[in-house]
Amino acid sequence: MALLLQQSITSNLGKREMSKVNNEDVSIGDIFNIVKKRLFIVVAVTAVFIGLGVVFALSKPNVYQSQVLLSPASNPSGGSAGLSGQIGGLAALAGVQLGGGAADKSLLHIERFKSRVFLTKFIAAHDLKKKLYAVQNYSWESNKLVYDPEKLAQLEQGNPDFVSLNRVFELFIEDNFKLELDSKTGLIKLAVLHQSPNVAKEITDLLVKDINQEIRQEEIIDANKSIDYLETALENTNVLETKKMFYQLIEQQHRTKMLASVKKEYAFKVIDPAIVPERKYGPNRALIVVIFALLGGVLATGGVIVFGLRAMNNQEQK
Repeated sequence: MALLLQQSITSNLGKREMSKVNNEDVSIGDIFNIVKKRLFIVVAVTAVFIGLGVVFALSKPNVYQSQVLLSPASNPSGGSAGLSGQIGGLAALAGVQLGGGAADKSLLHIERFKSRVFLTKFIAAHDLKKKLYAVQNYSWESNKLVYDPEKLAQLEQGNPDFVSLNRVFELFIEDNFKLELDSKTGLIKLAVLHQSPNVAKEITDLLVKDINQEIRQEEIIDANKSIDYLETALENTNVLETKKMFYQLIEQQHRTKMLASVKKEYAFKVIDPAIVPERKYGPNRALIVVIFALLGGVLATGGVIVFGLRAMNNQEQK
């Protein structure tokens, strides 16, 4: 029994050593010959992958990008910097900005641009859920959007696969929305991607309009609150210097309120407006086909080499 076990172990070790030697003896020329003998398989598999790539590329709808170039609007504080050293604490208590925070405020506005709060409210206000989620294609002949019935159904309440507003927001951020800040110039590039060039421009314009409108309204509300506080405080003081500073602060808040009421481009000024794009942004169909071709060629070549080496080993072992 022990002798049989020893023979079995010796036999297995011998096969492993032979396999190791065979693998080490394989040259580049052998691999080349293996591929050459089965070249038709590599070509056939690659051709199949190219066909799949063409079908996949043609199934992807054209996407268009509409872009606008923005600059953070400059809203001067009207000489309030001189007041900041005298009554900084009092101004902060009243919610008054005394200059020096323009850059921080611009960054805050940019972050709000892509915030969930603003964009979900924006999508709901303009009823964009269908246009952002359920569009299947765009018809140039009729200039109309073609919707996917299944995705349309998912937007209805009660559907087991209901797609919420938050989910539409996430997809919009991932696939349709681009916001870039140039750190050197301070300019902002806002772009919207969509199957329809007209819808891409429409959404881009609405985004700029709505963010300016929202920030304007917020500034007016804050200015009114500050004015109410300062006027109440003014009535409760008899110190002449303090009254003078209160008057200056109230004047500043009235100026802020006036600018917010008059300037439509209050937070962001349009440098280069969005246009209806004439050329598609994507997809790059040629690149898709090339990737499929490379993938098919690599897989086919690898498979041919593996099976060819196995066949060689089996022949040598026999």
